[in-house]
Amino acid sequence: MKPNVRSLALALRGLVLVAGVGLPCGCTAAPERQGSPPSPAGKEAGAKDESSTELLALDVAVAGLELEQAELEADAKRTEAEVASRMAEKARSEAQTALADFRAQKKALQIDEARLELEVARGGVADATAELGELEAMYAAEEFAETTKELVLTRGRRNLEQARARLDLRERKLEELAARDLPREERGLERAAEEAQAKAAQAKDKLKSSELEARIGVRKAEKALREAQKKLEEAKKAKEKEKK
Repeated sequence: MKPNVRSLALALRGLVLVAGVGLPCGCTAAPERQGSPPSPAGKEAGAKDESSTELLALDVAVAGLELEQAELEADAKRTEAEVASRMAEKARSEAQTALADFRAQKKALQIDEARLELEVARGGVADATAELGELEAMYAAEEFAETTKELVLTRGRRNLEQARARLDLRERKLEELAARDLPREERGLERAAEEAQAKAAQAKDKLKSSELEARIGVRKAEKALREAQKKLEEAKKAKEKEKK
């Protein structure tokens, strides 16, 4: 927005300068009936004084616009920084909550769930072992068709092997979960919480910096306005003094 204000000021100053120029060379004003007409030098000096005063008045107007612009920009920057700070603080709170929930509930829940699955797998091995023993004892005591006997015993042995394989898998999963997966997830949550904490602190610092920058901008604009007003008043006083 500043370039637009400056461009407007320059354009208006140019119009004032054009308006303050005396009559073209060779042209004379109609003489008055009484008294001697003002000299061209006097006309030119008067036009310059008037032009100078108008330019100073224009500077005051422009300075007032720039002060208004600085105040608007200050409000916008402050609002933007406040929103960013609130969002960063919210992200920090969520990251801290996620880490606390993991440590208090999720971590223990996953361990307990893996241990339960391991116990179920151990029970499956025990059941399959007992069932195969019963089958072997039964087929050893009684006479059955060889094909039927082999089919039943083979199925029992396969069930036992699968139960042992499931038990081994559950044991390895529990070890992997406790030794690697959960610590890795916890470290990731810790890093996220630390990063969110750092960003929240940076956002607060930026908010303070934006507030200071905005105040400085407004103060500079106020100073420029006061200086322009002072120059205009001095020019008016000097003009009044010359008239006297």
